[in-house]
Amino acid sequence: MKIIKISLILILILFASSCATKMKISEKKLEKIEPNFSGYFYNTSYKRLDKKGTIKKQSSILNAVWLEQEDVQVIYMEIGKNEVLNISFFDSYTNKMQTATFKGKFKRGFYELYLVKKSIKIPPIIPVIYGIVDIDRVRIGKSKNGDLIIEKYIDRGGCILFFCAGGTWTHQNFHQPVPQ
Repeated sequence: MKIIKISLILILILFASSCATKMKISEKKLEKIEPNFSGYFYNTSYKRLDKKGTIKKQSSILNAVWLEQEDVQVIYMEIGKNEVLNISFFDSYTNKMQTATFKGKFKRGFYELYLVKKSIKIPPIIPVIYGIVDIDRVRIGKSKNGDLIIEKYIDRGGCILFFCAGGTWTHQNFHQPVPQ
């Protein structure tokens, strides 16, 4: 009986110490993205917010999807009916247009793709023995004023028995459309 009480207390401590909050793109500020969405946008963000809402350094659309390209000013983004995201840009190193393709899903008014989605839990619900999580998610939304919103969410961590470590990072980047 004493072992059960101690186990329950340890599980409660584990849950209380490992909670994380996520930023959400407010649906009031969003214009729904649908299939056949496309547009030209500045690669560098003009505003970046973290969980506390503070403005941080600028980021780029290409960095959010692991494309390390410098000197890219403008990107063309389109999402087809089959939920495939194409990002095209001019690569100054090769002097050619490059296109990167990603598979994602439409979800509650925005487009969501996972660059990494790995989760192992033993036992499945409460990883008391072993657990690891590695998530890198990008959500793409469009504000009512036409800005492209890129939300980057990263969750990395692990547990062995009751010893856990890791963290989550979330930020939103706002990119202006290129005037036509």
